[in-house]
Amino acid sequence: MTPPPANTLRTVVVWDVPTRLFHWLLVVLVVAAVVTGSQGSSWMPLHGRIGMAILVLVVFRVLWGVFGGTHARFVDFVRGPAQALHHLGLVLRRTAHPEVGHNPLGGYAVVAMLLALGVQAGMGLFSNNDILFFGPLADRLDYDQGLWISSLHRQFAWVVVGLIALHVLAIVLYRILVGLDLVTPMITGRKAVPASHPVPKPGHPLLALGLLALSIALVVGTIQVLRP
Repeated sequence: MTPPPANTLRTVVVWDVPTRLFHWLLVVLVVAAVVTGSQGSSWMPLHGRIGMAILVLVVFRVLWGVFGGTHARFVDFVRGPAQALHHLGLVLRRTAHPEVGHNPLGGYAVVAMLLALGVQAGMGLFSNNDILFFGPLADRLDYDQGLWISSLHRQFAWVVVGLIALHVLAIVLYRILVGLDLVTPMITGRKAVPASHPVPKPGHPLLALGLLALSIALVVGTIQVLRP
């Protein structure tokens, strides 16, 4: 069979349903966490539950990054710093070629966001506002330690907000400088890719449900084990 011309494109599903659901549900929960965290003590119980849900999603995404579809796996998009810097240079010169999955910079953004949200949600488990909210593991710390971790939790929220702002800015600049839309494919899941590119393998929805259940069990079980 004669291979298709190099410039021939075909539309394939790059981001499977579990990856897209994770992405947009995380967006909703992070926005909700920021809003409830800024509203005062009466919103703190809800803020705490949202934080727990975020932690479950972070654990799920780590597992999905190992067992998920082709372009959801860390091995597909976590590359060396040299490749990320090279890609940045191509973007600034407006010569970057579209990546099928995450580009090297996007890969680092995924890892940074997961780490930041994991740390932030983890600190929330030990936090208390000395009035209405006590995290499920707040009793593991003494009074002064609890106030310190709570203060750090509030301050670290700005790190998370900063990463989100950088992420949005990168999407905008990528559209302006390179002319590529990174948002629509994360909604539809589909991208036009070279016909010669192997068809990505999606992650199985039942596997995703199993990993989500495992993530809930890991978070809840760990909290139960660590409770005083």
